[in-house]
Amino acid sequence: MKRLRVLSLRSYCIYELPDSIGGLKHLRYLNFSETGITSLPESIGLLYNLEILMLRMCYSLRKLPSNFGYLIKLRHFNIKGAILIKEMPSGMKELESLQKLSNFIVGKGVGSNLKDVKSLKMLRGQLCISGLENVSDCVPTDLILGDKKDLKVLLLVWGSQFDDSRNEVAEKNVLEMLRPHQQMEKITITCYGGTSFPSWVGHASFINITVLRLQSCEKCTSLPSLGLLTLLKDLTIKGMKVLKCIGSEIYGDEKPFQSLKTLCFEDLSEWENWEPNKENKYVDAFSCLQELSIVDCPKLFGRLPDRLPSLEKLVIKNCPKLFGRLPDRLPSLEKLVIKNCEKLVVSYPSLPVLCELEIDGCRGLACNSPVDFKSLKSMTLADISEFDDWLRQQNFLQIERVQLKIMGSEQLKNLWQLNETFLQKPPKGLQSFISITKLRIENCSNLVSFPEVCFLFNLSELEIIDCNALSSLPSGMNCKNACLGSLNVENCNSLTFIVRGQLPSSLKRLEIQSCRKLEYLWDDKEESCTSLVGDENSDNTSTSLLEYLKVRLCRSLRCLSSSGQLPEALQHLYVERCSQLSMLLSSSGQLPKALCTLSVLHVPKLQSVAESFRNNKALEEIKIWVCESLKTIPEGLHNLCHLQKITILGCRSIECFAEEGLPSTKLSEVHIGYCGKLKSLPNRFHGLNSLRTLSLGGCGSMTSFPEQGFPTNLTSLLIYGDVKIYKQLLEWGLHKLTSLTSLLIYGLPEAESFPHQEMEMTFPPSLTHLYIYKFPNLKCLMGEGFRNLNSLEGLKIFGCRNFTSFPKLALPSSLKILGISNCPNFKYFSKMGLPSSLLHLNISNCPKLKEECKRDKGKEWSKISHIPFIMIDERYIYDP
Repeated sequence: MKRLRVLSLRSYCIYELPDSIGGLKHLRYLNFSETGITSLPESIGLLYNLEILMLRMCYSLRKLPSNFGYLIKLRHFNIKGAILIKEMPSGMKELESLQKLSNFIVGKGVGSNLKDVKSLKMLRGQLCISGLENVSDCVPTDLILGDKKDLKVLLLVWGSQFDDSRNEVAEKNVLEMLRPHQQMEKITITCYGGTSFPSWVGHASFINITVLRLQSCEKCTSLPSLGLLTLLKDLTIKGMKVLKCIGSEIYGDEKPFQSLKTLCFEDLSEWENWEPNKENKYVDAFSCLQELSIVDCPKLFGRLPDRLPSLEKLVIKNCPKLFGRLPDRLPSLEKLVIKNCEKLVVSYPSLPVLCELEIDGCRGLACNSPVDFKSLKSMTLADISEFDDWLRQQNFLQIERVQLKIMGSEQLKNLWQLNETFLQKPPKGLQSFISITKLRIENCSNLVSFPEVCFLFNLSELEIIDCNALSSLPSGMNCKNACLGSLNVENCNSLTFIVRGQLPSSLKRLEIQSCRKLEYLWDDKEESCTSLVGDENSDNTSTSLLEYLKVRLCRSLRCLSSSGQLPEALQHLYVERCSQLSMLLSSSGQLPKALCTLSVLHVPKLQSVAESFRNNKALEEIKIWVCESLKTIPEGLHNLCHLQKITILGCRSIECFAEEGLPSTKLSEVHIGYCGKLKSLPNRFHGLNSLRTLSLGGCGSMTSFPEQGFPTNLTSLLIYGDVKIYKQLLEWGLHKLTSLTSLLIYGLPEAESFPHQEMEMTFPPSLTHLYIYKFPNLKCLMGEGFRNLNSLEGLKIFGCRNFTSFPKLALPSSLKILGISNCPNFKYFSKMGLPSSLLHLNISNCPKLKEECKRDKGKEWSKISHIPFIMIDERYIYDP
């Protein structure tokens, strides 16, 4: 390909390049990004016409060619993410056409030094210069970047290791020498080792600077006059370990930070005091500030700026010594987040546009007067020692939608107290949360009860988690006028029931998990309901709109409802690991007609699912796992005209299916396994014309098999741990399954060959994937069984410890994927070799075969060297 202009091997699994690549003289574009190459051949230097070279994210690349300077037409060079390259090669200064350079790395060796950057006069856009701690000779007056007016973004990076070899004066000289052109817009300085910054950092002449980040400059004791940068919009001060005070020196003008919108202080471990507006000297400071973030400043105890008229977002996290109050004027604040400031009592003035409030891990909340929360949409109150009085002062009546989260309150025993007068005149405080839509209460270990009167008219979602003292839920929750649509209760170990009386008529989703004392979900034998609008009685099963019910890990649960009935609207029922549950319904109960999915998992005492399935034509999926006491599957399965999938696993007491068998209309998946007493498959099994996937095994008592065999439309078949079923399948004739594409045979300890030598058996020609799993005594594959497999694309052999080789087996010429795993004695492929069609070979935990497949050394290497994608023990090998 001598005329090739563009070559991209991005993301290919390649580890080395041939020297012959230097012969592609006409190449303009070359891309090896995201490959495993460790080096480039020296012949790369012969590509005199190369203009773009992409080596992005080449994590294993260690060095560049020494003659790199020969690429005199190179305009774009990207090595971002090539973290093992320690220095640029010599001759970089010859690349005078270079316009975009992702990273110039200064090394300790004889390669290019920092002064070579000065020769790259056409650089534009963004430039990162790293390894600056290695600069040994520099003159501060020799400016490297001063004439590069097209550079807009500059990243200057020193090494992160601060040791005695770092010279503070020398590093300040280096930073002085790197003074950029005044057209620069964004600057990041990382791991600089000087105690102060040179005068150009923050100089008023840099009128275009909009973003400035000073990161991990651990020895700096002060900040420059950054307030002079009139267009600065985004400022980050992070990781300055010895900075103690931010004082008036940062302002530098009477109207500092005129354009600043985002200010972030993070990881300032010694910062103690911020003097933002001493003696009201800087009246207009931070006049445009919209976001202020103070994170991980453990010693900060001073106040914040007094006047922040444009502030929209305030975040304070992990400042345990911070105390005092928030600024007096925050008319524009929309989001307030304060976390882990345990000495801070959050006190603030009116917040007319606040939309989101999150207080987590603080001492308390305080306010001299009620706050107007007209705009509040979301509120989170977590791990606050003192906040009850604050809540009682507030008025939330005007809020349209509110999400409330209360977490970790040790003092909370009763959420609030109400009386009958609430109906006529709702009191102020938390009891006025009429508009709350989402409520989450978590880890309130002393919470005992809810109010006696239902007032959460608009509550749509309620979550109660890890409240172990809670003995009952709101008694008015089941009122007809409630809007509650979703209820989730987890780890509330004092609850014995969820609802006494009717379920809320609006409730559509109910999830209960890990409530150890829960005996039933709702007591619908009671005929009364305490309602705010009336007391008419009605049948719970007919009025409830519950669609989804999930119950897990409730070890005392004996019944779902006291009446033994389920809501008629229920569509999805999921019950798992409820060790005392013996029946889902009463003895005469029927599953809801609307039920679409039924899942009962690991319920060892369950004796009955239902009397029958005759009225459940909407059922689409049935899943019953490890219900050891269950003896029968309800009658009427054949009536389930919409059933698509049925799974019966680990039910060792089931002996048979109903005589009518399974439905034949839409049933596409059947999984039956580890049912030790099951004697036969359902009747008329052969007639399941819609069945596509079947897994069957572990049924040792099965003696009766369908005379007509399996449904011939099967596309996927799994047979495991059952020799009888396997032999019956072979005798009937596996080749009759003319649509079968995937076959998995699992766990046959007696088999020494596959297929059995004594059986003349062939696979169906439609087979595309064959999996042979855990045949501990398997020694060989029989070639006759593989005849006519012209469509086989994938073959995997797993866990066959005595399997040693393919003796004289000619694998199909269509094979593309071959996997051999956990076969410790496998050593040789067939003498006939592997088919040329093979694209992917995966070898895992086969030590003998691994040794024989060593590149250019192993005896089997010649048989696999043509395969383009080889993985041995999770390492890729490629041989062009």
